[in-house]
Amino acid sequence: MFRKNLNPRIVLIIIVMAAASAFLLNASRADDANHEALSAANAANAKSVLKVATLEAEYSPSYVVKQSYIGRVEARREAAVGFEIGGLVNAVYVSEGDAVAKGDIIAQLDTALLDASRAELAAAYDQAAADAALAKSTLKRFREARALNAVSEQALDEVERDANAKRAASRRAAATMKSIDVRIDKARLRAPFDAIIAARLYDEGRVVETGEPILHLLERGALEARIGIAGSLVSELEIGAAANVTIGGASYVGVVSAVLPVRNRSSRSVDAIIALDVDDQSIRQGDLAQLDIGAEINEGGYWLPLTALTESTRGLWAGYVAEPGTNGTAEVRRRELEILHQETDRVFVRGTLRPGDRVVSTGVQRLTPGLIVSIETGPRKIAVASEEGFAQ
Repeated sequence: MFRKNLNPRIVLIIIVMAAASAFLLNASRADDANHEALSAANAANAKSVLKVATLEAEYSPSYVVKQSYIGRVEARREAAVGFEIGGLVNAVYVSEGDAVAKGDIIAQLDTALLDASRAELAAAYDQAAADAALAKSTLKRFREARALNAVSEQALDEVERDANAKRAASRRAAATMKSIDVRIDKARLRAPFDAIIAARLYDEGRVVETGEPILHLLERGALEARIGIAGSLVSELEIGAAANVTIGGASYVGVVSAVLPVRNRSSRSVDAIIALDVDDQSIRQGDLAQLDIGAEINEGGYWLPLTALTESTRGLWAGYVAEPGTNGTAEVRRRELEILHQETDRVFVRGTLRPGDRVVSTGVQRLTPGLIVSIETGPRKIAVASEEGFAQ
């Protein structure tokens, strides 16, 4: 009874609607499957793209060439000291390594003969002084007598001449005695400046000649580095300018105190004197000292790490630039480069680079032109050379 009353048109509509629903359901399921497949493919492609580290190229109009020169540490003053007179060494009061102050007595000659001579001269001076005093009194009486016409003018003149002679003899005896005192004082050897005893050349009992060295002294607390500078870089040094000197692996700041006006005949170098204001007991005379001098070269280019280079043809080198594309990827391009200057871990180059290029810094052996890569994030630049510490 139900089937007999059902309208055929309604039945047709129901059938069409059911078919459409089935079709739409199948299409939706297909789209989802295609989307999932595309996502999986994109994920696989993303995993297969090589990631590279890059640096931003920064142009520099010049670069600094560093040259290192070696010299030696010296005491600012040194002296091989001896007595100004000859004689028998009676005492040496210092040993090697001792510190002495300016004016300290460091050695003594035997003064027995000088002491005896001084005693003799002291007696002669006393006699001359007594004779001069007697002559002075006699002259006074003769002048009084001459005023009374009791003596002649000739007699007064003779007394005056005798008094003058006695005074001269007294002064001569005093000067001779003072000379002996000076010789006795010269028999004591004093330190000419604050110093360290570097060598004790003779001991007691040695008879030395005038000026023969007894001790070798090095000025205490005042050191300087004498460094030979070759070529034209000596013009980079200015008197009074600061200079970094490396001694025993440690860096010290000195001041250029002198640049000698002559070249060494054999090495053709010019000695520069660097005054060192240091209080380091580990630094000794004769230690090696290194001075670094930077000279600016007016040629433009870029600083690159050595790891960014690969060999090219005809003596050139090459680097790789990552040119940004779509979807966060980049395409690798090759750039021909010429090395102008090389240091330990970087080079200064010129070539087809442009400011702002993203230069691949490592792993260039894995790259080929046209390769699609992804760039590691991070704002990094190829820094211009830092020249701090170079003497200009």
